[in-house]
Amino acid sequence: MKKNLLLAAFAISCSFLYSQPMHVKDPNFTSFRQDAKKVPPLLDQKSSIAAKQHPEYGVLPFNAQCSECVELIDKRTLSSRFFIDPKDAGHTYSQQSYFPLHYKYSVDDIWRTIDHRLRPDATQAGVYTAVNQPVPTKCDLNKNTVTLNTGDLQFEFNKNLAMYFFDENTAYTKRETGDYSLRTIGEEGLLVKNIWPGVDLQQVFRAGEIETNYVINKPLQLPITKGWMVIEDHFTLPAGFTFEEAPNGEHVAHEEDTYYKGDYILRNAKGDSVIVYEKPLYVDAMAFGMHGNYKLLRTGNDYTLQMFVPVDWLGKADNTYPLYIDPTVYGITKLGNFRANPSDDYKGGPSGALGFTSIALGSCDYQMQVEVPGASRLTNAYVDIEYELTYDNTCGSPPEPAPYCTFSQVIQQVVCDTCGTSSGPLSCIPPNPPFTGTCTTNDSLVPGAHSILINTANPNFLSCIPPQCATYNITFTLKNQDSICTDVCGYLCARGNIWQMTVEGNALVSGDTTYVSVNAATGYPVTLVTPVSPFVPPYYCVWQYEYQNYSQVSFITDTIYNNDSLTFTPPQSGYITCGIYSPLYNDTPYCSFSAEVKLTTGLPELHAKPLVDIYPNPASTELVISASNSQPQWLTVYDLNGRRIAQQKFVQKLDISKLSAGAYFIEIRGADASVTKRFVKLTE
Repeated sequence: MKKNLLLAAFAISCSFLYSQPMHVKDPNFTSFRQDAKKVPPLLDQKSSIAAKQHPEYGVLPFNAQCSECVELIDKRTLSSRFFIDPKDAGHTYSQQSYFPLHYKYSVDDIWRTIDHRLRPDATQAGVYTAVNQPVPTKCDLNKNTVTLNTGDLQFEFNKNLAMYFFDENTAYTKRETGDYSLRTIGEEGLLVKNIWPGVDLQQVFRAGEIETNYVINKPLQLPITKGWMVIEDHFTLPAGFTFEEAPNGEHVAHEEDTYYKGDYILRNAKGDSVIVYEKPLYVDAMAFGMHGNYKLLRTGNDYTLQMFVPVDWLGKADNTYPLYIDPTVYGITKLGNFRANPSDDYKGGPSGALGFTSIALGSCDYQMQVEVPGASRLTNAYVDIEYELTYDNTCGSPPEPAPYCTFSQVIQQVVCDTCGTSSGPLSCIPPNPPFTGTCTTNDSLVPGAHSILINTANPNFLSCIPPQCATYNITFTLKNQDSICTDVCGYLCARGNIWQMTVEGNALVSGDTTYVSVNAATGYPVTLVTPVSPFVPPYYCVWQYEYQNYSQVSFITDTIYNNDSLTFTPPQSGYITCGIYSPLYNDTPYCSFSAEVKLTTGLPELHAKPLVDIYPNPASTELVISASNSQPQWLTVYDLNGRRIAQQKFVQKLDISKLSAGAYFIEIRGADASVTKRFVKLTE
């Protein structure tokens, strides 16, 4: 009772700090959702032929942070995505993850979504697989086994599970095999009720990882008062593979026997780590418990891994239920190369982890850059976070069983480095036990959870960042702290598994549209009309006029807002460029667009532009230019600030390989007409 009161008091004293609560993850053991395909006209228009052939074209990724959006697959990278509103390409969502979002089968393959969710196997009833990830997983209800496929090995385990009680070397009960008759399965794993009397089995599937939880919801009818409950796992390895103790382990003597407390490493014939079988954890709902012991038996290539659970811990009168017995197995992948310690060759899981440290020592800081499109006004920032309590360190005083940290003792916050603004504390404080496990913001995992909209708590979170003409990066820092452990960023108390940021924006300038009109009835004067959107105060337009020979004539610096007009008299044919400004950002121009003013027979007009097409767009090395009703003579490339980058005689294939990545304008000019097109240069 005393421990409960202490933890409850701490939670109450700190609860006022947390303005953005998250939810404890409850895996989906019952259903499988279908990912709908949606291809609106705008997505079709904005996608390349290669993107349209992608198997995920038109399918919104399950862990996207926007719902009414579509993904431009052409813009995928290892850890980023880009989405648009299907009705407005200028309404964008730029998503970045600290960990990989995508993977490739080979160097020349397409980027595919890492998806840990189980799906019924189309070729075999009773088999469920998650193949779209670097380390595919499988649950086979015909054999009651699970599998990790590392490429080197299909490691099948949780095979012929058995349980019995014994007091040292004298067996008190017979071995009981698992009873799988009361089971349900869903996209996140398998739940078996009463696999043994009073014990449930949960097999939770993550990216390249399977966590096996033996859950005890109420006191067991124990047949002995001391000794062990033993749970056995069985598996077979091919010749040349080894299953060996990790450097972090230790041997513990008890009575007349010796047990191993630590991880096991499965290595292939070359000695590479391919699988890690982690040390088990025994913990109650209040995070009181200990790390458990193993014993490995081997006959040829057949292995039996025994896990020893102390009967005196199972029978403690002050246990808070449920109790969890928790070993985790994961496959090694070099994807992202995320490791706690580079010297630990077996510690590189498929997603890696983010550490925490004591508040007294500061915070464990992790930075991430989100690329956002230029000429956009940023409106919102979303964050998705998932973290779990690891119990790798006793956070309290010995002897065991010692208290480990709970959700109420873990704090995270996201800082926008550019503005020096914060999301405020992000934490998970469930009102009732269990206070252990995994906490998440992802509504695809937990009903009622949601991506945290930072601007709701802090409307100034992105306010200092002006719209810029070219694509640019915003830097965010995640700060992880706990209030009870003293580890220094080794994620001994808790570890973050997911950190994703999405920045939402609205375009200020739309592509090739020219917001210029000519009042021909009055003769030479030219009237410029500024559109209603996006030039709402405090944004304004400064017009610059140039002769046809590119010599600057004058600046027209009148402030122009919604549908305001400005009239001036040009001396001859030329170009008008609007630079967009805001006094909030030191009157620095951040975007521009231009139009041609062609003077003929004493009257100004905008010349009918030739039919010109450029493709592919975006492009990385070469633009193909097609002009169907004119004879183009010159090509001029400008950046989005109107600066001339290059000028040359017309060619049908223009080499752009030396341009920096970003957006540009290309002007195609003939003897009596010209047209300007916008294109995007991709990184090669």
